[in-house]
Amino acid sequence: TSDNCISGSNYDFSIYGQELQIGKLIANSSYSAIGANSVNIHGGDIQVTTTGNSGCIMSWSGDVRITNGKVTARSLNENGYYGCGIESSNNVIISGGIVDASNSQNNGKGIYAYQNINISGGKVTADATGQGGYGIYSYGGDISLGLSKAEDFIKSSSYKVGDDGNTHTIKIADGQTLTDENGKKYSGNFADPSSLNGKLFMKLVSTAYVDENGDIQNVDAIPLREGATSLEAGFYVVNKDITYTSPIKLKGDVKLILADGKTMSLDTSDDCIWSPSYN
Repeated sequence: TSDNCISGSNYDFSIYGQELQIGKLIANSSYSAIGANSVNIHGGDIQVTTTGNSGCIMSWSGDVRITNGKVTARSLNENGYYGCGIESSNNVIISGGIVDASNSQNNGKGIYAYQNINISGGKVTADATGQGGYGIYSYGGDISLGLSKAEDFIKSSSYKVGDDGNTHTIKIADGQTLTDENGKKYSGNFADPSSLNGKLFMKLVSTAYVDENGDIQNVDAIPLREGATSLEAGFYVVNKDITYTSPIKLKGDVKLILADGKTMSLDTSDDCIWSPSYN
């Protein structure tokens, strides 16, 4: 439409799916595809796009909350400004589901909140490709990044926190340690949000393995994922089929666990896995 597809600034809008979670809502707008007092997504396959300067999914005064389902929100106007994939005048709260929020506009955001952004679970991707854009941006609140399941992840092209003159923080959720695709571990607060840009954050996975003596041991292992170019010291687990076409450099003592039924394939024109004698 040439305006909001679904709009109700004085009312809340909630979406649910059924058991298979395959019912779809598709909305394309030149403004907000979905705009309401608060927006709550608890299931279904939500596909929304906008070519305007507002959020694809937008809460006018309440929160945007996502607990389940699949949400794809894309702001596509490359000549525009300030649009968002997901935008909240209050908080953005994501605890589950598959969320892909992107923006190609200058100064646009993938996920934006006027207050706090709290991610505690789900598979979350946020991307901003326009000049001056941010993948995840909290204007006047804090950003907390956490995960609840082994298959969960968070990846954002960039982060920004606090633009209202007050002190705000971006942190890994209290009590959690996350790892990136290269095995580096993260916890606590971060003074420089740009140090998190483009990192694939994952949860350590409790994994059993048979040691060199034939005994069963358990360890919190780092799941191997596409995109790794180097591995820090530690335990890693191949818990899904994965293929590498570029070499992997060892940056410490690596212990690899091959989960039953899963395959790690390497096909490169150079060393597949190597340990250089220099840094």
